[in-house]
Amino acid sequence: MKNLIRYFFITACLAVTSCHDDSDSPLTPEPLLTRIEENGVTALELIFDAERKLIRLNNFTEGDYSSYTLFEYGSHGLEESRRYDADTDVLENKQQFTLDNQGRITSVENYGPLSNFKEVISKSTFTYDASGRVLRKQYIFENNVVYFLQDFTYDANDHLLKSQWTYEVHEPDEHIGAIDEYTPGTNSIYDHLNTFYLLLDTSGVETYILEMFNVRSHHTFFDGDGEIVNEYRLDASAQQFNSKGFLTAQVLTRHNLFKTEADVIRQMSYEYIE
Repeated sequence: MKNLIRYFFITACLAVTSCHDDSDSPLTPEPLLTRIEENGVTALELIFDAERKLIRLNNFTEGDYSSYTLFEYGSHGLEESRRYDADTDVLENKQQFTLDNQGRITSVENYGPLSNFKEVISKSTFTYDASGRVLRKQYIFENNVVYFLQDFTYDANDHLLKSQWTYEVHEPDEHIGAIDEYTPGTNSIYDHLNTFYLLLDTSGVETYILEMFNVRSHHTFFDGDGEIVNEYRLDASAQQFNSKGFLTAQVLTRHNLFKTEADVIRQMSYEYIE
């Protein structure tokens, strides 16, 4: 259960910046990521409106269309998301967002079908540093029990270096449950993805984005006694970029470091629109 929930909440948020030259000419918007393919089949589709806001996320499981998430915005920004089953159009999950005066997500309330989406079943909160980077994520159950804390460490260029998960918070059995360590690539996260990164986190697909900006990551999992129960390394190779320097393809290889298993190789490709 811990690892399943943990998978859905691997996240980091970097400071949103805009690159420009010294002239007064209008900025050329960067291409928008619209599709991620894994081993030749679609894994994720991102749909943006004319204002470049993320309005829909289509999820695929081994190429089969499995669910879609709709995002709604009000006069002050993001308000709500709803995830539906792709076959039946039945609502599976609803989230309501609270933003600060800078438009950053500070909390996300999750609603489920058991209460007909009227009662909060869990909540995530986010705290930021002075540069706008997420320092901590806190995941809370409906009875106000903190299930885990996730703390983030960055380098001087705002690249994520480390994510540490703490479970059984404020209890006698409090312990570190996982540590993720990252070796950043040459590219920083693209501005439009940076803006929507926490949306992808709350939708459970942010791992696909994080993989685009690291050349290596090392993941270690611990039990309540501090013993390692799983460990693996993910290496990126054969990276290809378009004329604007945006990643278009790479090979990801997972090496199991805890027990002897065959490497898992994934062929990734990325599509954009201007």
